[in-house]
Amino acid sequence: MRYLFTLMLSALFFQGIAQPTITSNNFQNPWRKIINAVDFAPSSSVTPGSNGINQTWDYSTLITAKAYDTIQHSPIHVDPDFASYPEATGVSFSSYDSTKTYYQLTSTGLYFIDEGMLMGQSGGNMKMRILSFPFTYGTIAKDSTSIKSAFANDDTSSMLPFDSVRITGMVRTTSTGVGSGTLKVPGLTFPKTVKVKVDFNMDLTFEVRLKLTKSWIDASSFIPSENLNTSNYFFIDENHQDFVMTMTLDTLGAIS
Repeated sequence: MRYLFTLMLSALFFQGIAQPTITSNNFQNPWRKIINAVDFAPSSSVTPGSNGINQTWDYSTLITAKAYDTIQHSPIHVDPDFASYPEATGVSFSSYDSTKTYYQLTSTGLYFIDEGMLMGQSGGNMKMRILSFPFTYGTIAKDSTSIKSAFANDDTSSMLPFDSVRITGMVRTTSTGVGSGTLKVPGLTFPKTVKVKVDFNMDLTFEVRLKLTKSWIDASSFIPSENLNTSNYFFIDENHQDFVMTMTLDTLGAIS
């Protein structure tokens, strides 16, 4: 089975041994461009590594990357859809799948803004805190928000007894500084890295509106509720202006 491994590659080499601490200064370059190298490694060779201080995470012998993706970070005002994201301060554009990720950077935290998958349908944006500043080993940052969205059934010939679906739920994140030390990737070493684990949980329930009575009813009998869990690992170097490596684990703990 192939596992996806993503490296954020930089042309810089950093030195230093002080306990790393991440602040908003690590994300202050709005015009930066990052190359994602997608590495397809055997399951036994890629793990998030050990937690704790003074760790060395050595991924310098990974298989040569098979694919590349350029991530362009820009100020929010250059995005044509900026008016839909009034709280965002920046946007990241992926050349691989043309997706955009909106974020808000303040002196106290880094927030991801909803990309429109759920909340965009109901006219609102979902904002989740990923990092609080300053952030170092042992820091814990939690956030949660409720979501509610409705989708119309536009197929007038449909034999379904309902004309709309409503989704409600709760999204929770817990970001923990689980390690600090040196990160090694092919050709680069980042000696002042904080390892951040972000646990993401989303509970969703569904309702439908009946065509005949225009009333909303629970839809669990034919649209089961969902509970989604992922764990993301962000490796951030104190002297770098973005994540230097990321991993995403699925519910079973496998890198995906």
